[in-house]
Amino acid sequence: MIKNNRFLYLFGVFSLMAIPVFSQVVQGDTALISLDEVTITAARIPENARQFTRITRIITRKEIESSTARDLADLLEYIPDIDVRQRGPIGVQSDISLRGGTFDQFAVLINGINFSDPQTGHFQMDIPIPLSMIRRIEVLSGSDVKSLGSNAFTGAINIVTDAPSGNNIHVGLSGGQNGFLQAGIDARNRSGNWWQQSGVHLMKSDGYRENTDFDNLTGFFQTGYSHNLLNLSLMAGGMKKAFGANSFYTAKYPNQFEKTGSGFTALQVDFTGKVNIRQSIYYRLHTDEFSLFRTDPPAWYLSPNYHLTQTAGSKSDAWFTTALGKTAFGFEFRHESVWSTVLGEISETPKPITGIAGVEYTNFGSRNHFSLSAEQQVVAGRFKWNGGVVLHKVQSVKNYFQVYPGLDISYSATNSLRTYLSLNRAFRLPTFTELYYKSPTNQGNAGLLPETAWHAETGAEYRLGGFSAKLIGFYRFASQSIDWVRADNETIWHTENLGQIRTYGIESGISWLPVHPYGLMKVIDRFDLGYRRYFQHHTVESYNSQYVLDYLKWKVTTGLTLRIGAPFRLTANLVWQERNGSYTSFNADQQMVEVDYKPFMVVDVKVSYKFRWINLIAECTNIFNQEYFDFGSVPQPGAWYKAGVEINLVGKPK
Repeated sequence: MIKNNRFLYLFGVFSLMAIPVFSQVVQGDTALISLDEVTITAARIPENARQFTRITRIITRKEIESSTARDLADLLEYIPDIDVRQRGPIGVQSDISLRGGTFDQFAVLINGINFSDPQTGHFQMDIPIPLSMIRRIEVLSGSDVKSLGSNAFTGAINIVTDAPSGNNIHVGLSGGQNGFLQAGIDARNRSGNWWQQSGVHLMKSDGYRENTDFDNLTGFFQTGYSHNLLNLSLMAGGMKKAFGANSFYTAKYPNQFEKTGSGFTALQVDFTGKVNIRQSIYYRLHTDEFSLFRTDPPAWYLSPNYHLTQTAGSKSDAWFTTALGKTAFGFEFRHESVWSTVLGEISETPKPITGIAGVEYTNFGSRNHFSLSAEQQVVAGRFKWNGGVVLHKVQSVKNYFQVYPGLDISYSATNSLRTYLSLNRAFRLPTFTELYYKSPTNQGNAGLLPETAWHAETGAEYRLGGFSAKLIGFYRFASQSIDWVRADNETIWHTENLGQIRTYGIESGISWLPVHPYGLMKVIDRFDLGYRRYFQHHTVESYNSQYVLDYLKWKVTTGLTLRIGAPFRLTANLVWQERNGSYTSFNADQQMVEVDYKPFMVVDVKVSYKFRWINLIAECTNIFNQEYFDFGSVPQPGAWYKAGVEINLVGKPK
């Protein structure tokens, strides 16, 4: 991995490159972007958000700025459709899931490219893009392999970093309780057909309890060129984390410690014309060093676990319009591999671990994905049909070949009201951790089969001006679901293909972003309210489940942003939820005990004061100091106060 000083220097240079373009500094503000102007880029055929055949949740830049979130996982916590289970605070480690699924069952996309982690979903949120550089986030709940690719078993989130419209420099510095410190600088520059943006961010804390300290460093760079029918984009990012992992994976050994590193790069080329073509080439690397004992290991503990996971691929998409509608074809090759001291098969040629003298990766595993896709959109009056099929082949120790069809139908009753119905088949391969992991408390299973499911949903959405409302119902029938389980008389968690699991539920929500406020309504900048309720029936009666059966039963979220005079903003967000199932803890005699999850409510508050190009911020997360558990016996932080200053300088483009 790149050393910290080189990492800071490289991204510092990129960030400062934009400074000379500022011939005049003016006050800037984020414009309210109408969803009518947003194009969904996660799907193979780009679509306007209002014309998409599924209901998609768009988290705008304005929502990101007004929230109390310091990282992506904290931001997603406010979305009722998403289950966020945090082990560590402020993005240290978070498990994200959709529609009652697990953290391994959803896909992470960056500008439409699948960067899901094949080692484990625990690292899905190791995304080396500062929150301040994300333009918007597309949340696509529900299975849709035909459009989103593999891993979209329960849906996907797509992180979008659009080209900047002008020039600006953004600097932020914050501090708070528990030794919290966050500092960052971003710069954006557009000159003619060329543009670039880059940033570097540091975040650290002494921890809110013993062995919960962390130190995170993130950098991101993107450059592009646009001219006539050609658009080109090159992006790269890197992240390093080191954190105390108190009871993260087992409460039996609380003194755990982990270091992770993540880096990625991608090149995208778009040709627009009678035939629209997008070619993407991408690469992702992730390293993990996990110590079961941070200090004073017992004699039987030989060494930390080391992992090096790599993903590389090429994705080609093309679509064109005829009298029949829009037709699209896609082909993707994807290679996934892991070098490890524990994951995979024993290698005949061990690989030295960079920076660790005398230690080698002794195990190796890999697989290749080949997928061929076809989609057809047909518009007939107020009806819109989007059907497709994916042929997916996997070459590994066990080879798989399957066909995955899907169909979405939407009906626009009026310009403001539309309904839809969809039916899709989905699949997910087991991660390398589920296949091979071995520890004193866990045992993988190399004989696992892919999990598959049929997913059906229907819903309605109403939009008028800045007001929107939605109601969705879904049903998923899954077979061969993968989970970590143990019987009552067992002490080791092991992976199994479980029996049939039926998950169904409803999602609803309203949102209001006043477009032309008047009177007392001028004080309201944003309001939203969401509710979800999930149910599950399964044939798994003889096991304790670690993930699959511990789904989120219900969740209520609400958010409100008020203008208090011209310069003041007050934001409050509430999350209230209840989880099914229980977690394993250990009593004073180190005996296993099962503890039921309890419902909890958390409220976050943020106040900001903006004067010209300076923004002063004060905030408190979990302001009522509630004790709660997202996962296992890992208590989350109580009330945590932070304050900071942001400087945003906006200049004229050349």
